[in-house]
Amino acid sequence: MISRLLTRLAIGAAAILIAAAGGIVAVTFVIIAMYELLETVMQPWLAALATSGLAVLFAVLVLVLARVAMRMMAAPPPKTTARSSLGGLGFTAEIGTLLGKEARDFVENNSMSTLGILAVVGFALGVSPKLRKLIWKLL
Repeated sequence: MISRLLTRLAIGAAAILIAAAGGIVAVTFVIIAMYELLETVMQPWLAALATSGLAVLFAVLVLVLARVAMRMMAAPPPKTTARSSLGGLGFTAEIGTLLGKEARDFVENNSMSTLGILAVVGFALGVSPKLRKLIWKLL
């Protein structure tokens, strides 16, 4: 009985190891392809810099998704009693609920390309102080 369990465990571990190695090879080829693509439109050192930046961004994205998945797997915190709707956390929770519903409606009513453009513009505004100043001057 124990030997059968250990055999299944070993086969499962080997399968995970092989899948991880295959994933690493696939990501490596994607990074090389991205470099080759960028090299056609910019200098090689700049293409290498952009590719490494995208690789770091991908790694951060994987870490964030793993953290979110781990939080979703954790037991939910105990529920507290609701406070009055005008004081303390109750009011904040109501505002959060309303904003969440508005955000969900906005995402559902717009295309993925529109949402992607908005995300890129938001990232650009968050990163570039000069761009923020320019937008404020225009408004």
